[in-house]
Amino acid sequence: MPMRSSPHHRTLLADLERRQYFSDSREPFSITVAGVELYIITSPQDMSLVYKNTTTLSFDDFIRDLHIAFAMSISGQDKMWNASKGKCLLHQANDLHREQLHPGPHLNSLTSKVLEQIEFSLCSYDVLVKEGHEGRTLSLYSWCADVLVYTVRDVHRLTDRYSTNANAFKISFWLLTYLLHHPVTLAAIRKETQECVINGEVNIDNLLRCALFNAAFDETLRLTSGASSARTVLSPTQLRNKTLRKDTKLLMPYRQLHFQEAVFGPQVKAFRPDRFLDKQISNSPDFKPFGGGITHCSGRFIARREVLAFVALVLHRYDIELADQSQALPRLDEQKPTLGVIGPMKGDDTTVQIKPRSIQS
Repeated sequence: MPMRSSPHHRTLLADLERRQYFSDSREPFSITVAGVELYIITSPQDMSLVYKNTTTLSFDDFIRDLHIAFAMSISGQDKMWNASKGKCLLHQANDLHREQLHPGPHLNSLTSKVLEQIEFSLCSYDVLVKEGHEGRTLSLYSWCADVLVYTVRDVHRLTDRYSTNANAFKISFWLLTYLLHHPVTLAAIRKETQECVINGEVNIDNLLRCALFNAAFDETLRLTSGASSARTVLSPTQLRNKTLRKDTKLLMPYRQLHFQEAVFGPQVKAFRPDRFLDKQISNSPDFKPFGGGITHCSGRFIARREVLAFVALVLHRYDIELADQSQALPRLDEQKPTLGVIGPMKGDDTTVQIKPRSIQS
């Protein structure tokens, strides 16, 4: 059966409006952008079928196109894809990322190094804060970036894929922003995590068991993730009752999955971390902030640990509040393409007042 094509060519593809254009059937549809036909997959069931098909639906070909677009030399491409020793260099690198970043001794070692550096980085802010009797006013966005991008990357030389992606600092920014706008939840998380930060040191295993804190992390990702994944169709491929034509592209935008009341409950545009206390929601196939299949983000485990540790240290090290209680929640810059977490609109930020915590854990 041929696919119907949407005439709409707006920047954000396949969101709820596009699904509604097709009566929210959740069936694959196609759009034409700059003369190129692009298939849009909107249901988690179809996404699962795409993940399983590594024969006629290729992520490698999509990466090849990117290499060409970024003017990689022919010799460089030949070296990248040479599989004479069993696996090409790109696939070997993927295996290495998984070995280093999935749960196990390598991840534990990396986590310890990251925690040490976060704690070290915050020491400079301790001095800065103590110099001001009334505390200090800071850009929260810049503070998160300073600690979680520049310092951690430069000192420990994390893998290029992880450090340049820099999603952790954006998640931290949004999580702290939401908590500052929801002081009851902030207070509850401070109480829940008080045994996880002792004498300024973080127990990451205990943090990972804090239900509300992890629910707030997931809710932040649900609201701010703009991730998507793509494939190239190598030969005619059946997807349910649809035929995907050869040499076309396929896009799986995950953000549109995260705003369904039937899955996530009412007020889907509001920050309500308690919804993720329901395991049925936290394990839902509609929740894909890190993608899935062969493109499932290998940095998702260290990202959670890094963000939880940083936010917990901030909450127990400082009294932190909005510098202006009337300041609005920053707007998401949804018009700018992103590989992960969406940043705030240019000029938007959260300005905070911090001072040493009067009662520290």
